[in-house]
Amino acid sequence: VSNGQAAACWVSVTPDGKLAFTANAGASNISSYAIDKKGNLSLLAAQAGFTSNNGALDMAVSPDGKQLHVFASRAPQQIVSFTISANGSLTKIGTQGGVIPGSAGLGAN
Repeated sequence: VSNGQAAACWVSVTPDGKLAFTANAGASNISSYAIDKKGNLSLLAAQAGFTSNNGALDMAVSPDGKQLHVFASRAPQQIVSFTISANGSLTKIGTQGGVIPGSAGLGAN
């Protein structure tokens, strides 16, 4: 499902399988999708969240499905965190700088 953004790089799905998010590296943003019972996707928001123009590479949904953490890979490297609403909207809750220089991704569970 096209989102009109640049360089979709990573996909994360909520534990209940109802929402999916793509990290759009070229656009430094996140797109959100609904997943129906048959596994079909529908775009909820092409620009559901932003990472301050420093990329959006790897990401992970928290095990409880309430937060999305995104590795913004361009300087300044950061982890950008969002809360996930039931309707798939994202609200930025903060950033964590000081990511190890030369980091290539985000490992999370």
